[in-house]
Amino acid sequence: MPRAVKNWLLISQVTRNNLDHLSARFPIGVLTSVTGISGSGKSTLVSQVLVELVAQAIGQTVEKEPAEDTPLAASPLPIEGHITGGINFIHRLVQVDQKPIGRTPRSNLATYTGLFDEVRKLFAATTLAKTRHYDAGRFSFNMAKGRCPNCSGEGFVMVELLFLPSVYTPCPTCKGTRYNDKTLDVQYRGKNIAEVLQMTVNTAAAFFADTVISTLSLPV
Repeated sequence: MPRAVKNWLLISQVTRNNLDHLSARFPIGVLTSVTGISGSGKSTLVSQVLVELVAQAIGQTVEKEPAEDTPLAASPLPIEGHITGGINFIHRLVQVDQKPIGRTPRSNLATYTGLFDEVRKLFAATTLAKTRHYDAGRFSFNMAKGRCPNCSGEGFVMVELLFLPSVYTPCPTCKGTRYNDKTLDVQYRGKNIAEVLQMTVNTAAAFFADTVISTLSLPV
């Protein structure tokens, strides 16, 4: 069922590139898309102005995107426009653009936003993990100490066929879990790290509902 919009973020007098004293409002707490013809100012409005105004209002520093048709070495354009309402409902800004996420192709939104860091800390805080002196890095599929040595944390392996294109199949060693057996021994609330990664968003939200984690407690 679609969520009902209860609050809005209001901005006004936005002037940058081809935006001239524009006013706009964005619904809070729902998935929103901004559409328009090429050159209408979508990127300027969302990727530049909106990000900069929100970051400034909540005291957060973000990497500014260069203005369109502006050399990378040029000075960033000043913020022209202001927020007129709704900023009290926003406590954190996460900017995800088209650049590669994280340090490896295996990174995802959970690793990029820091959510997975908090989950790995929970596993590292369990009794078994402490007994074995496992730190949070043990539960990263990018780290050699915790991942499956056969697939290097990929969860699958490439099978070369003689007269056909190569195919990928679940790793026979870890069965697609990405981790070695000793890492999978550690459980948090009856689930190992691979089982947590297999959860849907709704399942994970319920699973961690009463867990005190700053990242997990953010409104979605």
